[in-house]
Amino acid sequence: MARFLLSLFFCSMTACEMSEETTEEPSSLPAHFSDLEPLKHEHVAPNETRVRLTLSPSFLSPIVYDLRLNTNDNSGQLRVRRYSGKGGYDPGAVELVYFRELTESETGVFLAHLEESMFWELPPEELVKDTTGESNELVPYAGLDGDTYTLQAKSGDRFHSVWRWQALQVRINSEETSDIAAFSSQILEAAGISPINRDFPN
Repeated sequence: MARFLLSLFFCSMTACEMSEETTEEPSSLPAHFSDLEPLKHEHVAPNETRVRLTLSPSFLSPIVYDLRLNTNDNSGQLRVRRYSGKGGYDPGAVELVYFRELTESETGVFLAHLEESMFWELPPEELVKDTTGESNELVPYAGLDGDTYTLQAKSGDRFHSVWRWQALQVRINSEETSDIAAFSSQILEAAGISPINRDFPN
């Protein structure tokens, strides 16, 4: 049940996109979507890498972070959209948009981190042994409440998408955070938006 609910809302949030040509607020979004990964079908220019991080907290406003990284001249842009609803329920509509140019250094660091983190080879979901029964089968590391991070990237013909529950927290029975924690933290830091209070930079 937890896997179904989390899959439902993290995939729904990645479908909540405005076009690149407008900042008009879209109509209110329904609570349920089909299992889509829209970045996979979006156009990516030559010499460009697109990265999208969707942060969906159960009881707070979801935030979508979009990176456009030019691999030719290390130019880049960051666009952030905050939604009015709650990530675990109805995400609502876009209520705030923040945009800024990235420095060449920032773009270079993002591109390097994407490769060094082995992102393209990461499993789509984090599997752990189910200790609630006798089978000890592998199940997604997830819960009914909390923050779900969906990280997508597209470059040329390559596309990959992963999701992690409570990505920035130390894993249960482990001294480490998730395998996308460092990259996700880097994006949040570049945006200057606190995952807790959701305040946008002035």
